[in-house]
Amino acid sequence: MIVVSICIPVFNGESTLPRLFESIIPQILLKPEKAIEIVISDDRSSDSSPSIVNSYAERYNFIRYYTNKSNMGMDANFAEVALHAS
Repeated sequence: MIVVSICIPVFNGESTLPRLFESIIPQILLKPEKAIEIVISDDRSSDSSPSIVNSYAERYNFIRYYTNKSNMGMDANFAEVALHAS
């Protein structure tokens, strides 16, 4: 059972995603008994955000990645990522 969902809306976040993951993941790994997930909702990024997220998601099964069918805008993407949280 998931206890905490870390929801991250993304649009063209290639400059910040690696630092974000490198700061959150070690904290999750320190508490393996806790059920924590990272949920990413990508608002159709045109940079390398998808490949960055996928590279982390391949290594860590607690990362869930969703891509919107079209660019929804910031407010809608915030709402969308919450819909995917456990």
